[in-house]
Amino acid sequence: MLSMGLDGKKLEPESNVLLASIENMLYAVTLDVLNTVFSSFGPVQKIAMFDKNNGLQALIQYPDVQTAYKG
Repeated sequence: MLSMGLDGKKLEPESNVLLASIENMLYAVTLDVLNTVFSSFGPVQKIAMFDKNNGLQALIQYPDVQTAYKG
């Protein structure tokens, strides 16, 4: 059975990994910058950066869902 949100869209399962999309960059975004920003919510385990759709995206992994939820 699919879980649906109030907006009628399919709910994704909870995860300890966040997807960040960075657009209209005025400054260089590096792994160190992302680590500094996202570690303010909890310990970051891994970060993977990649170019997609003329922008930058990053996957940020936390140790658990609760920490990622704060991010």
